Amino acid sequence: MAKNLPKETGFYWAKTDGMQWFNAIVQVYGDSPFFKVIGWDHRREKTFSGIENISEFGNKIQEQD
Repeated sequence: MAKNLPKETGFYWAKTDGMQWFNAIVQVYGDSPFFKVIGWDHRREKTFSGIENISEFGNKIQEQD
């Protein structure tokens, strides 16, 4: 199971497939506790959905208005 699960919606850094550095940006959306995730894996250059490949969520990315 992924570490540091988000508690609110927004964009987050993430580690996928046991990487040592944050290699993905994910969008967490929906209603708690049933959040959904869609992301971009920079290392593999592809999109993904769900948390099954995420080993850890990082900091929330601050959005500018």
